[in-house]
This record gives sequence, structure tokens and C-alpha cells, in this order.
Amino acid sequence: MTFETIFSAFPHTVPILTGFLFLGFAYGIYMHSAGLSVVYTFFMASLIYGGSLELLAVGFLLGPFAPMETLFLAIMIQLRHLFYGIAMLGLGVSILSLVIFKAEHFILPAMLGILGIFLLAKPKLEQQFMEANASL
Repeated sequence: MTFETIFSAFPHTVPILTGFLFLGFAYGIYMHSAGLSVVYTFFMASLIYGGSLELLAVGFLLGPFAPMETLFLAIMIQLRHLFYGIAMLGLGVSILSLVIFKAEHFILPAMLGILGIFLLAKPKLEQQFMEANASL
């Protein structure tokens, strides 16, 4: 990657950069107003993947000690990334179809591939669903 490539791509990243800078400043102000130091702000912003969990973590730090509640809420908040992973599966099939069938003809094979994966997984998912409901 050359500097020319980086400089030509930079104008396309400005909208995202602006959004992240705004959110970063807002988060820093929120952490400062809660009485937490810059060190907490830096480590939480660096180590927590989901931005919404960063905002809730402030309340977890300042509230009473409740490790199980904190763990449960953190898992529930970050569980949404599971669905992003499912979408990435579709992206993988689409990229494979793009490589095999080229740009002119990849859409239909990609769609059929994604549909095939879900149809193959359906019986297993239905069985797990039925077993989970039978125990209730």
C-alpha cells in the first residue's frame, strides 16, 4: 500500500472519521462528568467492542458491585454480534461466488448458496428449538 493510495482513499473516510470523533468526544465528556479518569476512558474504549456497552459500563463501575448482573447484561448486549456473524456467512458465500462466476453472473449463485446453507441448517435448528421448548 503506497502513500498515494492512502491519500486518495482518505477523502472517502472523512464521514466515518467525523462520526467516530464526535462519538469519542461525547464518550470522553460523559466519562469525565461521571468522575472517571482518562485512564478508564482509554482502556474501556480500547477493550470493549460494542459502543453501547461502553456507555452502560459507566453505570456498572459507579453502581453497587453486581458481577453476575454485569456479566449477564454484557453478554446480552454483545449477543447482537452473533447476527452480524450470520450476515458475514452470506458475505463469504457471495465473495466465493464472485471469484468463481465473475462479476457479471455471481448474484444468482450467491443467493442460491446462502439459501442452501440455511435450508441445510433448518432441520438441526428446528430440532434444537423443539428440544428447548419440550423442557419448558
